[in-house]
Amino acid sequence: MKHAFTFLSTLLLSVAAQAQTTSGSAASDRAGAPDEIVIENREFRLVIAGDGKARSLLHKPSGEECLQPEAERCTRASAFSITEYRPYLGDVHLVYPSKETSFEADSVRRVGDDLIVGFERSKWSATIGIRVTENYLGFALKKVEFAKGYSMNDIAVPMDEVAILKLPVRNRTHFGDWLNVAWDNKMAVNVLATDPDAKIDAAKFRDYALLQATAVREVKLAGVGAALIATRPETLLDRIDQLEFDFDLPRGVKSRRREEIRYSYLWLSSVSTKDIGDYIAIARKAGFRGIQIYWPAMFKTLGHYPWRDEYPNGMADLQTITRKIKEAGMIAGFHIQHPKVSLNDLYVSPVPDHRLHLARIFTLAAPLDEKSTTIAVEENPEGCDLLTAVMYEQSKILKIGHELIEYADYTTRRPYQFTGCKRGALKTRSFAHPLGCKFGLLDIDGQPAVRLDQRTSIQCEHAKKIGDISREAGFQFFSYDGAEDVHPPWWFWVSMSQYEVYRRLPPEPLFSTGAAKSHFGWHILTCANEFDTFSPEVIKKATREHQLAAAKYLAQDFTRCNLGWINYVAPSAATIGMQPD
Repeated sequence: MKHAFTFLSTLLLSVAAQAQTTSGSAASDRAGAPDEIVIENREFRLVIAGDGKARSLLHKPSGEECLQPEAERCTRASAFSITEYRPYLGDVHLVYPSKETSFEADSVRRVGDDLIVGFERSKWSATIGIRVTENYLGFALKKVEFAKGYSMNDIAVPMDEVAILKLPVRNRTHFGDWLNVAWDNKMAVNVLATDPDAKIDAAKFRDYALLQATAVREVKLAGVGAALIATRPETLLDRIDQLEFDFDLPRGVKSRRREEIRYSYLWLSSVSTKDIGDYIAIARKAGFRGIQIYWPAMFKTLGHYPWRDEYPNGMADLQTITRKIKEAGMIAGFHIQHPKVSLNDLYVSPVPDHRLHLARIFTLAAPLDEKSTTIAVEENPEGCDLLTAVMYEQSKILKIGHELIEYADYTTRRPYQFTGCKRGALKTRSFAHPLGCKFGLLDIDGQPAVRLDQRTSIQCEHAKKIGDISREAGFQFFSYDGAEDVHPPWWFWVSMSQYEVYRRLPPEPLFSTGAAKSHFGWHILTCANEFDTFSPEVIKKATREHQLAAAKYLAQDFTRCNLGWINYVAPSAATIGMQPD
């Protein structure tokens, strides 16, 4: 037994040594000479080593080095990498555990305006196009390629993420999480997206932040782009403004420089042609220079937008209202909730649209007739009532085809069931459904509304309705409320849902606000976020605690804070009230 153990130990050591030698040789062959790749414009120079490490980011006018020295970094991350949510290549997943795994770049070479990147322990390579301008450096994933070898396990399963740029940027006084920028009174270093599909983030360490731009397969790989800017802080917005122009992005810089973003405005949830004159008089006395109208003031439901009874002439009445606002020397705004529809809208009842979002998917474990009040399912329903922060009146509704079913409870042990079901809820029709039918939990918002499935055409359809209303009415500024009510991945759909509306809002709003934001939304939202009002008894304390803190935080993103709304509350026995002086 002792001889067997000795032989096995020797064999393992021999294999390990051979693997190390082979691995080192392969990496050396692929990397070639350790030449440095220099990418530069008139203002800064980026140096990437042949082994994939970012060596230097130098601001030329000041001589300022912007990267953390390699010896002082907490991570061995390269400038590029790929990530698999588990190792996919057969001969790799046989060795490493099934968990999210990153493969760092171990070779980079430049061919014209392309970087050809190889990765450790991977047979994938990436071609990243580079674009040099006087204002920024652009990086875009052109393609990924698989080099099949001799192994029977060489199957080209695509990676989940490709980091098209990762830079360990030295910490500075300020860091803007939204814009992804580190800056102080000398320098600003910014890695930002050039399209809505790039995932932008930063991993923060003690002395530096790893600024990252990533293409995610769930969203898009080929074509995803980002840019690098290194400049003085007073010229950062100029650089971004040019980038927005070059890539035809929403003009976030232009809107931030408008005088109108300083205006206070009167927010109305009820208005008609009969009383708009009174509201204009109130706004004028209070010194407001704008009036914003909340959608329920005009429409009965969110989605198909049937006019309220107070608008017998429909759009003509709304145009009269906005015209009077403008004639009074004020600007007119539209407050909408774009990623959801009312529970009583035609999108939901009496025939629910097939593009409503389902928060969970289930499989019928037995046929369901038209009258049954118990639904047998294959999956465990546990947690269905906890999927949103606030379920509207705790309504729990299942969607099976064109039928909505409200359930009272469920079991959490087999046989799994939804019990106490009310068939044909919300005026839908009850149907029989076969064994194995797939259905889902209707994704109901904290308000009486249903979230839209952003992956389908319904958001574009809804955005067009909103854009048509805004354009015909002549609204001049805009509020994207409810962007938090999208499904994952939130980094993408929060801003993409806003972008779908923005693209249908000619002319471009003077400025826009919102209730939620993600990176690309920096170009769309001029100031964020809108705070809901606080009660009169606590509003001063709450404003200091929330809005003032937000103002300091958002200033790091070169963005103003929206202080939100101050409610008009008449004094009563229950409250001290709150009104303009």
